[in-house]
Amino acid sequence: MAHPDGDRFGVLLSAAIGGDQQAYATLLVDVTPVLRGLVSPKFAAGDVEDIVQDILMSLHAARHTYEPDRPFFPWLFTIARRRMSDHLRREYRQRRLSGADYTLLRGGDACQSQVEDEMTVATVLEKWLPGLTKSQSVAVRLLKVRGLTLAEAATESGMTPAALKVAAHRAMKTLRTDLAEGMA
Repeated sequence: MAHPDGDRFGVLLSAAIGGDQQAYATLLVDVTPVLRGLVSPKFAAGDVEDIVQDILMSLHAARHTYEPDRPFFPWLFTIARRRMSDHLRREYRQRRLSGADYTLLRGGDACQSQVEDEMTVATVLEKWLPGLTKSQSVAVRLLKVRGLTLAEAATESGMTPAALKVAAHRAMKTLRTDLAEGMA
């Protein structure tokens, strides 16, 4: 079912892209309750405003990608879904929620296998990391496990971004080799 405001929001965004600041302000004000309605059933009340603001910032950054001849809401909901997934990943990494808590946070059983897969990967990584060089282990922990950006990982580790990239690449190559040998 199409949202009754979808065409109006698309027109507002098209006008905003063309430089109409009033249309952009109207779009942001009017779309915010729609986003709250999308986010609030799935997340804790304290997280809703942060996620909505993150979605609005992403909308701002991606506004140039909107195609006026296409429906507005699928475009917006794709952005929203990605920001909500990012939030869940951050929560999961920061708090190391149990699989059941993560499923409740997501609002359903559909992600249970994904959670179990992530927990299995984390367990395998923890067993595998001690066999790497120190720089490889640091790179994997910061970039792959904790999900830091290269800049954040470089700041935390004291390594250059290039060194981190090389170490992570070599570590992943080692993992692929180890997995291939284990499956043979």
